[in-house]
Amino acid sequence: MIKGFVVANSSSKDPCRLSELRALTRLRKLSIVIGRTARPEADEVTALASLPALRSLTMTWSGVSPAEQDGRDATDKVAFALPSELEKLDLRRFPLPHFPRWAEPHLLPRLEKLYVRGGMITGLGEGGGGSAVKVLRVRFLRHLDYSWEKLHDAYGKLEILEVCECSNVQAWPACRGGLGLWRKGEDC
Repeated sequence: MIKGFVVANSSSKDPCRLSELRALTRLRKLSIVIGRTARPEADEVTALASLPALRSLTMTWSGVSPAEQDGRDATDKVAFALPSELEKLDLRRFPLPHFPRWAEPHLLPRLEKLYVRGGMITGLGEGGGGSAVKVLRVRFLRHLDYSWEKLHDAYGKLEILEVCECSNVQAWPACRGGLGLWRKGEDC
């Protein structure tokens, strides 16, 4: 387990690079922080996919500058490749409004837990119906605007939904004032 691996700017004195993790083939749990000025290089985007034992991944963004918030930031252009055996993905403070395509749950066949906390995200992916996600936790997403129907279609195997301070999702059964817990089988 590695907790707090910080991806730094390449102009730093001694930057940490995701590609340095490739040799850790038995790494099961990883928490990375992507610095404000970090720009993953071409060989790094597949570094995570080359970790066959990785089951739990937490990615935290430290933010973007106001000039980069128009969606042309490198975060948007870089498509990370995640390991297909991933079971838990925790995205924190993702700085752009759209859900990252590289993290779409239907592309991760074993992903059972998806946590999305903070940030600018307005949706939870395009779905595709093939998602294996059973537990979805969304917290502090004041820009989230995603219908219950779309959620139900995209996350058909969902068993537990936890919502905390997501004021735009009032129509979700779990939500009363942007808060709540829903379990499969409860009235919708």
